[in-house]
Amino acid sequence: MKSILQFKKFVLLLVLATLTSMSANAQYCPSLPSSTADEEIYSVTMNGITNAYSCTTVAPGPGSILNQYSNFTTLGNMWNFTPGSTVNFTIEENECDGATYWSNGIAIWIDYNHNFSFNDPGEQVYIETATTVSPRNVTNSFVIPLTALLGQTTMRITVAESYSGATLTSCLSYFYGETEDYFINIGTNGPPQPPIANFYSQDTVWINSPYTLINTSSFQSRVFWDIPGENPLQPGYYRQAGFIDTAKYYNNLTYTFTSPGLKLVKLLAVNDSKRDSLRDSIYKYIYVDTPTQAPKAEFITFKRIMGITEEAQFVDLSNNGPTQWEWTIDPPCISCISDPSNGIANYFITGTGQPGQNVSSPRLAAFDPGQFKICLRVWNLRGKDSIC
Repeated sequence: MKSILQFKKFVLLLVLATLTSMSANAQYCPSLPSSTADEEIYSVTMNGITNAYSCTTVAPGPGSILNQYSNFTTLGNMWNFTPGSTVNFTIEENECDGATYWSNGIAIWIDYNHNFSFNDPGEQVYIETATTVSPRNVTNSFVIPLTALLGQTTMRITVAESYSGATLTSCLSYFYGETEDYFINIGTNGPPQPPIANFYSQDTVWINSPYTLINTSSFQSRVFWDIPGENPLQPGYYRQAGFIDTAKYYNNLTYTFTSPGLKLVKLLAVNDSKRDSLRDSIYKYIYVDTPTQAPKAEFITFKRIMGITEEAQFVDLSNNGPTQWEWTIDPPCISCISDPSNGIANYFITGTGQPGQNVSSPRLAAFDPGQFKICLRVWNLRGKDSIC
């Protein structure tokens, strides 16, 4: 597979052809700032349930970019609402980089008719008509219409510096702030459905090679992963009995087994009521083995044309259990040749901004305009392979 990327340079304008995402949420229009500076959404509380994230932790969903776009849809339904009900909310807004503080506006949209758009009448459920200086808490409410379709849908929240009222739209390309996407469920007032826990995994996975366990549970609002006997999973949580080793709230779990053998994987599914009768769990065994063949390199990216300062996700699809990766870009830097003092090379990073040329699925940060060739080399104990 050849991957040729064209980077087109724009002055103070970020071109967003597509939002980098592998989820169904990619069907919605993109909305994110061009800078990581200034405003962020620290937490969102609706009807007593809070989702909070730190300034240094990227959201778990595909396409998330630290301090710019947070995709929380992989956590499942964050909130459950009923038609005709009032939703009370508080949004904590602040700036990770501290003072100086700036004025901003906040808005909320819900796709009530499930048509992958937030532009239908009534779907902008909250909007500030004037900007206010950070930091602050915004507390208000909105009503779920009786005509809202039942089932899972998407809610979007945006804080944007200098935008409010009619200028603050759901598909906004702006300079400073953050956009967050969530799954919510709109249901009836009947008794809640008990969750049905399940997940998908291959019977055999490879030692020292990251593997993703896919949650396929039904009617759950939270899931908890556990792999007894393995390294403590993050983030875990504390109860009176002490620390509980679990990957709390992660919809899908990516894990690297470091020893061969038969491994037990547990998944607990819970709905919002959290009573014992509304929990379900499942156990499965996975066999971890040593590869018998060299890896076959393969990868994919969903952006071939990028604007300056954009990022694109690259996903390793190599088989036979690679344990090492090396991503390269050729030429390394075009502008550095013509302007050595001011040229900035393109580079690979992780979701938390660390160097990413040696991880399985990094992001590419675009700063150098031109046409480039991307190559991937992979290794395991049996050999190596490469592709460009």
